[in-house]
Parts: sequence; C-alpha cells; structure tokens
Amino acid sequence: MNILKSYRRSRVWLTVLAVSALATACARDPILGAPGITGVRPIVVAETPANGATGVVTTSPLINVTFNEPVAPLSGNASLTLTCASPCVAAAGTVTLDPTSTIATFVLTPGTSLATLTQYTGTVTGARSLATGAAMAAPFTWQFTTAATTDTTRPQVSSTFPATTLPGPTPGVPSNTAITAT
Repeated sequence: MNILKSYRRSRVWLTVLAVSALATACARDPILGAPGITGVRPIVVAETPANGATGVVTTSPLINVTFNEPVAPLSGNASLTLTCASPCVAAAGTVTLDPTSTIATFVLTPGTSLATLTQYTGTVTGARSLATGAAMAAPFTWQFTTAATTDTTRPQVSSTFPATTLPGPTPGVPSNTAITAT
C-alpha cells in the first residue's frame, strides 16, 4: 500500500510540475503573451501589395495590412510607414482602420505619389490589441517596387500660325510665311 500511495503522490506532483512549466513557458512566449498580459498579441497576417511585388502603381496605390485581431488606431508609438532609400523621400500619408479594426490602410497625402521604379519598405510597429492592450512583439516589414510611369496622353495641336480655317486653306497668307503648330 505504501508504494501505491507514493506512486499516486508522485503522479500528482509531476502533473502540477508539468502544468506549471507549461504556464510559465506560455507566459513568456512573444506571441502568446508576457507575464501579466493575457490573450494574443496582434500580428500582421496579410499585406498589400504583397512582399516582393513589382509594378505597383505610383498614384493612389492600395497599401494595407490585415491583423489577426482588432487593433487600436495606429497613432503615437503605433504606426504604418512607407520608406525608401535616399534620394527618395519617404511617402507622406494617413492611416485609417476599417470598421472591424483589423485592416489598416495607408493613404497618400492628396497630390502626392510614390517615386517610379523605387523599392519601398512598409513597416508596422506598436499596434495594440483592442481586447487586451498587448502590443505587437516585433515590427513587421515588407517590400515592394513601383512601376515605371508611362505617359498615356496623346499629343494634340492646340494652336497654329497662321490660324487654321475650315475649310482650308487659310486665305491671304503669303507663301513665304513660317508655319508653326503648338
């Protein structure tokens, strides 16, 4: 009987020890939480444009990140930024959250665009969970490259000298007059 009681006590202690070790490990895990903070930390689960994308439009591009859970507005220590190597200037804009607070969208300042044929780095830092207040464990970064902007405007003649008349030719113009078109 003493052996059986000793075995049962050992099993109880081993179970308590295993559960304590598991709880301690989870409390220190960067994704599952830290001591004093319960719940999941926000992480980015998708980005647009995709990491490594090329040919991204320079005017009004769709730039956003999707989180695994609702986050507080990205302001102060929390941000979504777009940077590029010098002499390029970092993109200026505002960040908004969708109604579910899971998609953050970067909108360029009106009248601005991204530089052509340039690699940009998107960085998300400090996003905080709405449910727990826990911040991202580490910044999230991704890169994409913009397209070469092509001018698709067709040329048009806006004026001529001498003035064009319909039907032509324009009467009274000397034959040695220089003809120009703008």
